[in-house]
Amino acid sequence: MKKIILGLVTLLLTSGVISAEANTPQTAHPGVSIQDTVRGTEQTPFIVKVQPPQNAQENDAKDEAVRNEKAIEDKILTWATVALAICTAGLWFATYRLGAEAQKESTRQAEEIKKSLEIARASAKAARDSVETMKSNAEMELRAYVSSNPDWIYSFDKKNRARMRYTITNHGKTTAYNLRHAAAVDIFPYPLPPGFAFPDTTILSASVSLFVGQSFFGSIEADRLFAQSEIDACVANNGFRIYCYGIVEYESFGEKRTTRFCRSIVGSDNLRKVSSNITKDLDITYEIAATNNDSN
Repeated sequence: MKKIILGLVTLLLTSGVISAEANTPQTAHPGVSIQDTVRGTEQTPFIVKVQPPQNAQENDAKDEAVRNEKAIEDKILTWATVALAICTAGLWFATYRLGAEAQKESTRQAEEIKKSLEIARASAKAARDSVETMKSNAEMELRAYVSSNPDWIYSFDKKNRARMRYTITNHGKTTAYNLRHAAAVDIFPYPLPPGFAFPDTTILSASVSLFVGQSFFGSIEADRLFAQSEIDACVANNGFRIYCYGIVEYESFGEKRTTRFCRSIVGSDNLRKVSSNITKDLDITYEIAATNNDSN
């Protein structure tokens, strides 16, 4: 009996040792895996328990903290990127608005400058026009004004050519320079037909200066003898008259000026006497013609 009890105790102790060894982690030798050293059966499989390192939890906490920190950094980077995009868009819009405002302001300033230039040009033109007007008015006020008036006929007849005198006078306030004149005497219809034009006269006289208020005489002889029938018609005012017409040219303030003149002799008994070669101071009427009397 004692032998049996002793055998059972020995068996139990042996089983405990084997079980303890089975539960103890095995360290494989270099080049030898655990599978090569530890084997089990399907009925009694060996269980290998991998014990985590002692600082595993601390490492996990650190890893978790790193992951959280990285997540926070990612969120910050994401929001920073969004904010940068918003700021960039705002900056672009502000730049666009600034450019548009600058262009608008530039256009407004250009328009104002254009208007100012137009006003300045208008003012300058008005000033020039005013000066020119004043100058023109001064010249008109001070320039020479020259007239010519036929006022004498010398005795004539069918055998002696008619000759007339005309008086040239400067009525202006300055001297008339380079004055020249020409005239003609002839018989033409009375009244003159519409659109009638006198034959041209040629400037024959020498150039002279005519001072303010001065006068001098010019004279002209007819180019032909008058027939007695023509003389009788003129004396009787029977559709014809003796005309004296001509032109005066001169300069005032550097501009060329012209005066044209024309007078006709009214038929009368005194004209008959003059045409009979009577040399007396007789009263003769000289009438201004309806044409060829103008000046500039």
